[in-house]
Amino acid sequence: MGSCISKGKGRQLNHVDLLDLDAQDNYLVLVPAGASLPQDQATIKGKLPNYTQKPCEDKLVSRVEKNEETWKGIGYACRKGLKSDPFNQDDFCITRKGEHLLLSVFDGHGPDGHHISAYARERLPELVLDEGDPSRMGYHIKQAFEKVHREIMDNHSDFNSDFSGTTASVVVISGQNLYTAHVGDSTVVISRRVQGGFDAEVLTRDHKPANLRERERIEDSGGEVRRLPGDFPYRVFQSGTGIPGLAVSRAIGDGIAHQVGVTHIPEVTTVALTSDHSFLLLCSDGVWEFLSPQDAVSLVGTFGWQQAQEAAETLAAEAWRKWVSEEQQTVDDITVVLAYFR
Repeated sequence: MGSCISKGKGRQLNHVDLLDLDAQDNYLVLVPAGASLPQDQATIKGKLPNYTQKPCEDKLVSRVEKNEETWKGIGYACRKGLKSDPFNQDDFCITRKGEHLLLSVFDGHGPDGHHISAYARERLPELVLDEGDPSRMGYHIKQAFEKVHREIMDNHSDFNSDFSGTTASVVVISGQNLYTAHVGDSTVVISRRVQGGFDAEVLTRDHKPANLRERERIEDSGGEVRRLPGDFPYRVFQSGTGIPGLAVSRAIGDGIAHQVGVTHIPEVTTVALTSDHSFLLLCSDGVWEFLSPQDAVSLVGTFGWQQAQEAAETLAAEAWRKWVSEEQQTVDDITVVLAYFR
């Protein structure tokens, strides 16, 4: 299976790379076998505008809901960066389905990254929460990522999927269990109450080409991992070429990069929630470039669960301020999704 148990401060995290998950594996039981997920559903999600948004402008959203009580303890912010690209390529989706809460963040890249993140935002949450055999949730998640990637690659007439793609981080909270599936570097962080404040624990491992296992897979597939002169991140290239230059080793889309070892198959982390856990953050890398997970958790910890929206907007504003302080004229797209445990 390739799973491991990480113990720390009395907690257990179970990490599984779904590259190692066989079709016959029973793993990640979300609800009892034979049960089905309820059909009542409420959703908040981004949507593509029909105009070029200004820097720091909030993403347009659509809401399908029953009442405001549904969204207490939930906050979000998705803002276009300060950059030459005319589009906000980040996206997000928050869905309640019965007793299950799904949170997701997508960070597109490449010329049509905004279209691909929007496509993944529409399809991946519904597939993850779709009915199926809940006793095989790990395999179900793997198939959902596979299906969305294949659909995107088959949509050549709608957008450029050879050189465009998206990260994807999806969290399902079901009772006292939390499941995270991700590709790329949109990081998920959980907070825990401690004396005098909150501790941050990172639930996802950034999929970077320089990571040993990721690099080995890319090189075994005929790719190269190297830095360009004057550039900071390691990138993925076809051997002897200057393409595609992708800075993550896992993503949905990115057909050319998939030819040399980049994959859309996620890693999964499971957490047994306790009364010490306070809230969860899913953020695109625009948040994490100049803020540490502990910085973010400490800032959000100054708010209560009734102030979730204010907390998310404040974290997004602080990430923007840090970018301007460090880079002056460049800010990445910034997305924050926040959920308090109650």
